[in-house]
Amino acid sequence: MTGTTKKIDIARIGRKCYTTVIGIGIDGKVAQTANLSRYKKWLNHLKMGNLSYVLSFIQVVLRYKPVDVHIKVDGKEMIYSDVWLIAVANLPNYAGGMKICPEACYTDGFFHICIVQGVSRWTLMRIFPNVFRGNHIFHPAVTTLQGRKVEVYTESPMIAHGDGEMIGETPLEVTVYQDAIHVIYNPQFIPSLA
Repeated sequence: MTGTTKKIDIARIGRKCYTTVIGIGIDGKVAQTANLSRYKKWLNHLKMGNLSYVLSFIQVVLRYKPVDVHIKVDGKEMIYSDVWLIAVANLPNYAGGMKICPEACYTDGFFHICIVQGVSRWTLMRIFPNVFRGNHIFHPAVTTLQGRKVEVYTESPMIAHGDGEMIGETPLEVTVYQDAIHVIYNPQFIPSLA
């Protein structure tokens, strides 16, 4: 395969690296539920993998309890109450096409951060479909931030995933490494990197 070489940023937690999104909270629980489900493999085979996340979201949202979060972005500390999720994004899309941070860019040296907090589960369910178009960021319950280093602390542990794979629980410290790796891509196969 021929293509173009690009330098891209990566997210790092300890010695492990991730390229797309670190999802914390309900996001992590949904990823865990989808990965353990019987329907994900079947839906992926039918090229309908994004439905596995929708089905998992519906399962999880009915039982999940939001928590209070202390978050530091580039040393500035903030406190959010009743947080459902924190997404630390290097790319805009994940989980079958959800645009969690539509402005995220893998070459700008910053994470884009999405925090959803302070809403009922029914409101969250109404907001959820908007994530496929990236319009959820305009809802008052959604805060967006940017930064190079993100630290998340919670009194009750929040589960987390990186690139869709389980990575543990809070507390977490995520750092961006700009121009960390070279990739060869062909826009015909991976248009999102164009």
